[in-house]
Amino acid sequence: MFHDLLKRCDFLGLPAIIFMTAMIAVGKSVWADDLSARFYGSSTFLFDDGKSQILIDGFFSRQAYNPLWGRFSPDLTQISEMVRNTGICPGATDDARIQEQCRNGKELKVIIPVHRHYDHALDAGVLALWSGTKIIADESIRAVVKASEKLSSGALGLRQWKTPNMQPPFLSDNANRRVLEDTGAFRVTLLRGQHIRFFGTVLANGTTDKKLSFPASLRAFRLGTSFNVLIEHDDRRLLIIPSAGNLEGLIEDPPENVSTLFLSIGGLDIHGYRATKRYWQKVLDAIDPKVVYLIHWDADTKPFDFEDPKFTPARKLIMRRLFRTIDKLKTPDVDVRRPPALKPFGPFDG
Repeated sequence: MFHDLLKRCDFLGLPAIIFMTAMIAVGKSVWADDLSARFYGSSTFLFDDGKSQILIDGFFSRQAYNPLWGRFSPDLTQISEMVRNTGICPGATDDARIQEQCRNGKELKVIIPVHRHYDHALDAGVLALWSGTKIIADESIRAVVKASEKLSSGALGLRQWKTPNMQPPFLSDNANRRVLEDTGAFRVTLLRGQHIRFFGTVLANGTTDKKLSFPASLRAFRLGTSFNVLIEHDDRRLLIIPSAGNLEGLIEDPPENVSTLFLSIGGLDIHGYRATKRYWQKVLDAIDPKVVYLIHWDADTKPFDFEDPKFTPARKLIMRRLFRTIDKLKTPDVDVRRPPALKPFGPFDG
């Protein structure tokens, strides 16, 4: 095809050849540039197609804590800096920087906390109250939103909090999936999932108390409803598995034609080689992705440096051993990667 185009523009000379080459190069990149993903650690993602945004979790308050007796609150300064520095569009605001980055009418469509532990749900209430957008909220998330209402909206430049549109993850107790409405060109499906089990998570099962208040302990954030997220855009599909839990439901009814998988490995470092091997093989056999991004392996006890954002592995020594295990398990037909910190990338780039 390229050869034919060059033959047709021979009479125009070198300028035409340069122009046609540039056009072809642009044409090749358009499909990847219209949709970006941005990874903030844990399982927090922003998906952006230039008009609509989908926010998974929205956990930005990375702070030192003691897991046994520490108590903490959403860090409004960190949340504000993250929104302003990474292009999130929380709706009408007097903030000039946010107005500039969202001037084309770009809009945050939905906030999806994939379950209710602190490293997924801590900031969800603040973000929902700031934006007034839709948030997927079971009873645990409603408790987080209510507790967040008592924080100062003035710290984010708001006269008062907005009223978010809180919707349940599933329309009945027996439902295992739900397609969300009003998500722009995205099609977003929630698929019921399970959290990985080890000694710490057992203590945080159940539903978050309605009387939750900040500062709160880690144990105050109860698991609530846990799910995976399938995101489709045009004819492209990606799946987020935010916790390495029981995969029975996903294996029994797996989504088809998923090219990119964002796969949590947090906790597998504690479970060991055999559990990792079983998990890895089950996931890849069921989903059959072309690209796997490893997520939820990073430490979350230090704020990001926007000049040089980077991830540090949680439980460094055994997490590095886990990376070596996965390196041994991967096959040539699957590209295994780690997403960059805070920088937008094409989730479907091959």
